[in-house]
Amino acid sequence: MADSVGGRSVVKSGVLTIPRLTEEIRIEIEDRTLAIAFTQPQPGGEVTAEARVQKDGGIRLEIRNLDNPLGTTFHIQAGQLRGRPLFLTLYVLVANAGEYPASVTYTVSTG
Repeated sequence: MADSVGGRSVVKSGVLTIPRLTEEIRIEIEDRTLAIAFTQPQPGGEVTAEARVQKDGGIRLEIRNLDNPLGTTFHIQAGQLRGRPLFLTLYVLVANAGEYPASVTYTVSTG
């Protein structure tokens, strides 16, 4: 039986620990790459995320102003895979505005 979340089929999931939020994460999903980039926090700035489909079919997700020591979650549609909507769910835990390692838990699913 395949893994699923809310009726969506899980394509890939995992946990990555990165030394600093300045390092890009790259996740291979079948024939494409999901790149996750973080920009440094701006005092009082709102946390935002934007997903863009690249010319090669890959997806680039940019997350801005991520500095909540309790963690931040995102669930966004990030393009398509095999003609079905592709979703990315993230939980990112980081302390001191990215000066220390961050833990990124991710689930990629289709719905």
